[in-house]
Amino acid sequence: MALSPLRQGAMPTSHHPFAGMDLASLLEARSSFYGDKTFLIWQGYDEETERVSYRQMQALAAGFSRWMMANGLRAGDRVLLVADNSPEFLITLFGCAIAGVTCVPINTRSTDTELSNYVARIDPSLIVIQARFAHSIQAHTSCDAKTLVIRRGDRGERLAPDDKNASFPALNTSSDPMPPCNRTAADPERLAVVLFTSGTSSAPKGVCLTHANLLWGARLSALHETLAESDRSYIFLPLFHVNALVYGVLAALWAGSSVVLSPRFSASRFWAISIRHNCTWANQTGFTYRALMKRPVPARHSYRIWGNGASDLPHDTAFRIRSLGWYGMTETVSHPIIGSPNGPNVPLTIGRPSPGYRVDIVDEAGGPVPAGVAGHLRVVGIPGLSLFSHYLDDPIATRDAFDSEGRFITGDIVEATHEGAIRFVERAGDALKVGGENVSSREIEQVISEVSGVSEVAVVGGPHPMLDEVPVAFVIRDGAQADEATVREAIRARCEKCLSDFKRPRTIRFLQRFPVATLGKTAKAQLRIWAALPDDAFDPDTSS
Repeated sequence: MALSPLRQGAMPTSHHPFAGMDLASLLEARSSFYGDKTFLIWQGYDEETERVSYRQMQALAAGFSRWMMANGLRAGDRVLLVADNSPEFLITLFGCAIAGVTCVPINTRSTDTELSNYVARIDPSLIVIQARFAHSIQAHTSCDAKTLVIRRGDRGERLAPDDKNASFPALNTSSDPMPPCNRTAADPERLAVVLFTSGTSSAPKGVCLTHANLLWGARLSALHETLAESDRSYIFLPLFHVNALVYGVLAALWAGSSVVLSPRFSASRFWAISIRHNCTWANQTGFTYRALMKRPVPARHSYRIWGNGASDLPHDTAFRIRSLGWYGMTETVSHPIIGSPNGPNVPLTIGRPSPGYRVDIVDEAGGPVPAGVAGHLRVVGIPGLSLFSHYLDDPIATRDAFDSEGRFITGDIVEATHEGAIRFVERAGDALKVGGENVSSREIEQVISEVSGVSEVAVVGGPHPMLDEVPVAFVIRDGAQADEATVREAIRARCEKCLSDFKRPRTIRFLQRFPVATLGKTAKAQLRIWAALPDDAFDPDTSS
């Protein structure tokens, strides 16, 4: 495994901003300072709530760490976490930090095939899994790791124990926190979590984040979001993504504020939960924002600001909430570009460069472009601190993620306005954004190419009113094989088996040949135009 550049002299340890700290020590410090103040309010989709104080969360995490150590886990081991949002998710995360174990949460929308692949890649010493996924682990993997089941249903309610499986340990919230001397020594450069992101590769890449990464993300996100002790952040986006985990939970932990946590987003329950718990902050996506636009806004609420994909959106006046634009990726940990929460913003822009990063907008040759001209976004930071440490078991992808000047290649196209703000233009390459989820068109193409009767395939994003875009597959059929209807059904069956639901093509269209761009490459720009056409307006004969 490649060493973090921090170890290679990029930043002397004596000047490290988080020297002698890790995520566990942050939790310990907040527990000591805030004690019985509420850290977590768990709100499932029944009327019952569960409240966990800072001191209780520390005790729960320490208890789980003891349990792992008693069951043979050691520092450097990996724990695979397959769960929707829940208190147990956070207990696992913090418990792993105390034990020096790496936590690897994965997308719960993964298929059985994807789940099996994750287990093979991670080789976990322990699998913590929500009850509804336990059968998939047992039926489709051959891993010898011990499995613990989180006893919660889809609505977040507690389930009765199942004698067939070991349940998540019942931990005593009144127990004393683990003494610092009994836990793994704090090392900010130790690997803390691995978060998987599709990007543009054919398979999801494991983004390795150190404890320093998480502390950087917590501190800077809290600063960007102007979080205070009095805030209550409503977290409904999935914790296996950096948005909810770092911008949400860890930022609140740094600020000493409180978190209201639900299993997932629900437009019909959003306002009731928000008002019940006096929520003041939430992270939105294009999908959640549009879904709430269709709901009546209550006469009174406590929100002061929302983190969103752009600043000062047109519907903000109806919500009586200001949208704070931002830009970030799993690899950047926090926001390299951020709007102003209490100053003027250029409407519909993602903000200005954060003081914590350097942002360059460049042309194909890597040179700067003037305001008003779209260019490739590059981000300059410190790997292992303000940028990810490396990609899991992939030194080539890690190397290729940076240009010759050491700038991280985001794969996005942006444009600086003449006022100095930055506007997002589009994603470069083959990455799609489906309802907030990064999707690799190459991954979908690889799955479809294995279907009998498919000669060639190209996948692009087609517009969708709620999800922004969805995958559309263009296929050239092997004429000697089955007819279009048979091939179409085979593609759908293969995608259902191998791809998460949000990765599956919503539309499959057949062509005689692909449009060609320069250097003989498929002209995906033209395919995107055809993908936007309704079925009755798409003519494969004239399109070809």
